[in-house]
Amino acid sequence: MSNPAVVECSSCLEVKKSLDFPQVTLTPRCGHAATVCFVCVESFLDSQSLNGLMDRLSCPECSELLTYDAIQDFATPEVFERYQKYSVDQLIARVINFTWCPLGRQYCSRHLVPWHAEHTCDEYDTFLTDPTFRSKTQINKKHEKTQSLQDEQLSQRIREADDLFAQSLMNEKQASQARLEAEIERRRIAQEKAAREAQRRRELEEAKKLLERKKQEEGLTNERFRYLTKPCPQCNAPIEKNGGCDHMHCFMAIFESHTQRYLRK
Repeated sequence: MSNPAVVECSSCLEVKKSLDFPQVTLTPRCGHAATVCFVCVESFLDSQSLNGLMDRLSCPECSELLTYDAIQDFATPEVFERYQKYSVDQLIARVINFTWCPLGRQYCSRHLVPWHAEHTCDEYDTFLTDPTFRSKTQINKKHEKTQSLQDEQLSQRIREADDLFAQSLMNEKQASQARLEAEIERRRIAQEKAAREAQRRRELEEAKKLLERKKQEEGLTNERFRYLTKPCPQCNAPIEKNGGCDHMHCFMAIFESHTQRYLRK
């Protein structure tokens, strides 16, 4: 006589206690008794999630798609966490004008290209229509390069003058005058460098303020999004009611419902 307290798993073929099996079918549409143990069900769902079938997690016996609650009940916490992240990512990807930010590099979400470090977004728009256009940063870099070359040439002349002074037999008055001129040049160079450094610090401070303002604007935008929308109770898609009667339909939920009915066929 068979022992009703033990059951053979149809997947691993091990004889286990009946409590090691689901006491109900995994989905309401399953037309069979549960003959696969909890361990094998978890292993099956884990394999599906790792093989690109996150949107088609199903019963291991009849391939009926599992509901959100069933996945939470029968999958491991790790698989359920991956399923939740996948669902959120799919929902976010449907938002209009949403762009994923590539990892490991700066990216311009306005032009959808790697960050154009030498152009602001407005300058980059001008550059796209006129390739000969030069941004303020490029002009400043060219100016700094020219100024650096001039400083190097001046420094070379000063060194040559110092060498000539050391080798010549100038009298004290000539030597004093040469040293004075050299000191005047050194001070002028130092003042110009200090002025350029001050200008650079001002530009960095302006850029920092602009970045902070952008962050505040993004925060206000996100806060307004959360304030104006509520999650659909059926599919959690963000929805907004802006008029009409109290009877509402979530087109996202309707689409997913039709999709599930189509897949069942």
